[in-house]
Amino acid sequence: SKPLWSVGKLRDAGFKVNFDTSQAIIIQSSTGREVRRFPRSQGLYIGKMELKTPEPAQAFPRQA
Repeated sequence: SKPLWSVGKLRDAGFKVNFDTSQAIIIQSSTGREVRRFPRSQGLYIGKMELKTPEPAQAFPRQA
């Protein structure tokens, strides 16, 4: 119910992530367009978004 975004994965996908004391901003590197802002609350950068329900077979792959 509370997914975490990996900054490394965002960077690999072509986004910049800027953090300051009050918010985090995700920017598409190729266009400079701001994609999303996440306000900081109690030390965490919190965002509201809609998520798709994962496919049942891919929802939680087992670890080896």
